[in-house]
Amino acid sequence: MRPTVVCAVAATAAILAGCGGSKGIDATKSGGSEASKGSASWLTTTKPASKEIGELKWNVPYEPSSLDPTRASYFAENQVLINLCETLQQLQPDFSIKDGLAKSSNPDPKKWVYDLAEGPKFWDGSPVTAEDVAFSLRRHMDKKSPSAWSFYYRNVTSVDVTGPQQVTVNLRKPDYLVNAGMATPGGTIIQAKYAKKQGKRLGTPQGGTMCSGPFKFDKWRAGDSIRIVRNDDYWKADKKAKASSVTFQWLADDNSQTNALTSGALDGEYQVPYSALQRLNSSQAGKVYTGKTLIQFDLIAVDLEGPLGDPRVRRALSMGIDRQALANTAFNGAAEPSRTLITKENYGYGKDVFDKRWEELGAPKVDIAGAKKLIQEAKPSGTVVFAYPTGGASYNDQVALAVQSAAKKIGLNFKLRGMPQDTYNAQLFDRAALLKAGIDMAETSWFIDVPEPLVMYEQFLPGVSVYNLGNWKNQQVIDLVDKASQTADETERAKMVVEVEKIVEKEMPWIPLVQTANLLYMSNKISGAPASFVQNYYPWAGDVGGR
Repeated sequence: MRPTVVCAVAATAAILAGCGGSKGIDATKSGGSEASKGSASWLTTTKPASKEIGELKWNVPYEPSSLDPTRASYFAENQVLINLCETLQQLQPDFSIKDGLAKSSNPDPKKWVYDLAEGPKFWDGSPVTAEDVAFSLRRHMDKKSPSAWSFYYRNVTSVDVTGPQQVTVNLRKPDYLVNAGMATPGGTIIQAKYAKKQGKRLGTPQGGTMCSGPFKFDKWRAGDSIRIVRNDDYWKADKKAKASSVTFQWLADDNSQTNALTSGALDGEYQVPYSALQRLNSSQAGKVYTGKTLIQFDLIAVDLEGPLGDPRVRRALSMGIDRQALANTAFNGAAEPSRTLITKENYGYGKDVFDKRWEELGAPKVDIAGAKKLIQEAKPSGTVVFAYPTGGASYNDQVALAVQSAAKKIGLNFKLRGMPQDTYNAQLFDRAALLKAGIDMAETSWFIDVPEPLVMYEQFLPGVSVYNLGNWKNQQVIDLVDKASQTADETERAKMVVEVEKIVEKEMPWIPLVQTANLLYMSNKISGAPASFVQNYYPWAGDVGGR
């Protein structure tokens, strides 16, 4: 579970998309793209590339803070890193998880065994060994140097080399999220010898990294660009990269990005600005592809002892929000109303169970009369203070205004508190700072790393996550989530997740708003990049080539 970062900020709590301030355009009225047709039309892939190309010029949202897997927690870092370094398991464009560097097995409920594939080599020609794997995984358990991915290791007791090409992850209790975590940087393998030699320089412009992926680290010009070059000795011959090199830049301003894309100075970008959709869709230089998503935009209750303390007030506010209008305007048609705290694509198993639940929920409807009744019953005292970032993307302001409008319609005292983008980024997941500032609620863009709904709901376990801002606690949810994470049978696990969702839906510590499409732009000269939201954990650049 990650707050999204699409701004030129380096703080680890940095979130929220965009740094421009343009007004939004309704893509449903501008003839835009697949976005206006709804998520059923959103894409998984694009047309496969037909030939090799030279340099690929690509924009990421900000300069990466590190290429060390333990510190690579957000968009820019992972969009670069995944093309250099491989994971034990690998997320696919259809959101399935397959074997990557290793074949996984679960011979014992408290063991995950990883048998390395034959052939993987680091860029220096040396083989990837079980010792390299064990070293890489243990780094996420080092409390002296906290990892952004330690969440997946909270039930791991040890990582042992148990064969010439085998590593075993031992658990204190069964945990079926561990294997999913091996498809994230939590399962990324680096060369132990190189990492030890570089020390604190690992992942920096000076230290780089040593991995086995389809591209090799070439150079990082701090403040300017990162260049990676094709690994011609890549062990998967059928997945040899089509581009000879990729140069990553980080233009943050919406207009700068759009001008560079439409002029051909850039070949492509993920998460293009919503405000630029009309211009990009009408460009003769390329096309916007609207991809399937794991990304949502939500509201988080911060203070559950103030006017939002009664769950009826939170439900009332949710009932008063016109999500379809938000999707059409604030997100320019590249979004759909959310039914739960995660997108439909996040349900990676238990299809029959989750499909039934999804249909039962239906699209959320505005119910002002019902919301007013709840407010009258709850009789909240005081004023809800709602924090949102200013000076960034226009949709942040539009969401805040829409929530304020809903509050007014249902009779809830409500006040907006704009914060400069950097201040908001720094304080969003600092509960003490928010409470000191008198904040009751905040907004955030959000995604889950892998298609496992428990990754979202485990944040409500005590001590697991800083993202449970309201310190909301429900013992039934705690028990169900803990039991589900230990359940091998996916249908039974799905049923438990549904029970969790019903409780969370009633209590609403978070309020889901919309699921936002994964927006990809590519010039007409290239093709092949996956359209779905896998660019953080799938080596997408290797698929991009000429038309």
